[in-house]
Amino acid sequence: MAPRIITFVRHGQAHHNLNCNYHLRDPYLTPLGEAQCHELSKEFPSEPPVDLLVSSPLKRTIQTTLLGFKKQAESGAKVELLAELQEADAFPCDTGSSRDDLEKEELFQGLDFSGLPDDWTSKAYIPPGSFRGRAFVLTAIRKENGPQTLIPLGNVPESPVNGSSPDRKAMLS
Repeated sequence: MAPRIITFVRHGQAHHNLNCNYHLRDPYLTPLGEAQCHELSKEFPSEPPVDLLVSSPLKRTIQTTLLGFKKQAESGAKVELLAELQEADAFPCDTGSSRDDLEKEELFQGLDFSGLPDDWTSKAYIPPGSFRGRAFVLTAIRKENGPQTLIPLGNVPESPVNGSSPDRKAMLS
């Protein structure tokens, strides 16, 4: 059996990242953030194939998933949205949009929002210990679904890594 791989990816630059605009509610990616995603799409290795893309339901992370991993999603990788991967802070920029609003977004058409609780923006779904708790949730998903290659996208710690490194830890800054 091939080893299972988990690659963490930070979302591309979003509008709240410019000049500390934390008052913006659930911001989209900037043009630079979109360009970072397109670059990630070109640079991310195609082998081994990706089975599962798991994303925070924040707009910027959904955009990163759909733009940065377009080839993988079109090739059949399942896209799953998890409230547990959302940002832990209560700033407006870290508070997501309602499931109804997300379902209306043209870019997000075709995504399955049915597993997202109506109250997902309450922060009640964030595991204790934030990053470690999220890693625990992802480990459980991997065991439950059995994907060989899992790409969680969300708010992961800052990293000096840009693009894709040999160990497949890809981060956007």
